[in-house]
Amino acid sequence: MRNPRERIWLDILHAYLFETPFERITYLRQLQRIDNQNPLINFQLGFAYYSLSQNVNAIREYENALKIYKDWGSKPYWVRNYTNLGQCYHLAGQFSKERQLYKKAEKDFPNDLSLTYRYAVLSLSEGDTVVANQYIEKLKSIATEQASNDAVKASRMASLYSEAGILDKAEEYYRQALSLEPVNPLRINNLGYFLIDKDRNVPEGMELVNKVLEISPDNFNYLHTKGWGLYKQGKYQEAFDILQKSSDIRREKSIYNYEAYLHLAEAKKAVASQKETSTSFRSKESFHSGFEVLVSF
Repeated sequence: MRNPRERIWLDILHAYLFETPFERITYLRQLQRIDNQNPLINFQLGFAYYSLSQNVNAIREYENALKIYKDWGSKPYWVRNYTNLGQCYHLAGQFSKERQLYKKAEKDFPNDLSLTYRYAVLSLSEGDTVVANQYIEKLKSIATEQASNDAVKASRMASLYSEAGILDKAEEYYRQALSLEPVNPLRINNLGYFLIDKDRNVPEGMELVNKVLEISPDNFNYLHTKGWGLYKQGKYQEAFDILQKSSDIRREKSIYNYEAYLHLAEAKKAVASQKETSTSFRSKESFHSGFEVLVSF
């Protein structure tokens, strides 16, 4: 018979593969009651809360993981102990804490690609373009050493500028990535989703996603992009139907995405509101028609 710790880890793995972050949190809390000095548990809790956009809880757990490593007198297991927390600080607008964190991270993980990326996002967000460009050049250099192709580099730069809220540059790099790999469905969908999600050019975004859906009609990511585009166009029932289809396919593949869940909920709410408005309008119309008949007598 397995000991309780092993059984709970198996439950966590099952939840990660087939359930949602909510179940993972439940099992991780059970494990934490057995061992409250395991930084991996805190890290996994932080990741689960982040997946649910519960940023405050995520920060608490990521910070607790780092505290345990500090108490041990050892560096974290991997750089994501820093970069995940840094991203949460960034979302919370806690730029000063984010920068202090990266200074410590740089000592433990020098020349790390993901850490350099986060430094660049932070510097751009603070408006320090001189420092940001230094990190961007370093990012390009590290990527070249790791043999990333030009399309991958351009896509990474697009994400960087998008995170920093510099959307013109982000779009420029998404288009560059697509020009380098014009038939790559991922590049097509990336640009399409960006144009839709950021309200840059919804009609063009729809044209792009329709192209990739011709290639992969049951790809849940592409369906999500189209459904979100239909929502942006005010076609709520169509949006809901496609987002629901995307969600059903995700569920079959045991892939949970909180953003997709929120978009589906938005579409469902919009459909309900539209029906309620329509019913109310018909009721008023019926009342006025009946009133006109009475007056005519």
